[in-house]
Amino acid sequence: MKYKGFNILEIEKIKGIVYQLDMTIDGKRIRRNFATLQEAKDEADKMVKSYRKDIEAGKSVVDLAPASDPRAKEFKKFETKWKKYLDTKWTEPYNSKMPLKKLQSIAKKLEVTPEGFTFQKQVGKIYEDRKKMTKGEIPI
Repeated sequence: MKYKGFNILEIEKIKGIVYQLDMTIDGKRIRRNFATLQEAKDEADKMVKSYRKDIEAGKSVVDLAPASDPRAKEFKKFETKWKKYLDTKWTEPYNSKMPLKKLQSIAKKLEVTPEGFTFQKQVGKIYEDRKKMTKGEIPI
C-alpha cells in the first residue's frame, strides 16, 4: 500500500501468531504488532488519516528534533506554517522575473564541479548547454 508521505512496507504474519505492520512515515520507520490482519490495516488507515488531518489543519508533521535535543529550539525556526497556504489558488499569476545578471551569477556558481570530475555523457551535454545559456550563446 502506498499513501502520499507513507509507505506501508508490509503487513506480515510472524510465527503464525502476530501481524507486524512495518511502515515509514516521511522517512521515519514504525513497526507495530497486531493480533489480526484487520487490526493492522485499521491502524495503518488511522495513522494515514491522522497525518492528513494534521496537514489539512496546517500543522507541522515533521519533527526536526526531539525536545530533548539541545538544537530543538534552533530547528523550530525551520518549521513551515502551512495555514497561510491552505486557501491559495496555485494558478494565480506570479511575477517570477529575475534580472539576467543575477541569473547568470547563480548559474555560474552551479556550473562549478570538482576537479577531475567526469559527467556521464548525456549529463555532460546538459551541463555544456547550460554553460552556453549562461554565456548567452543559446536561449535560456
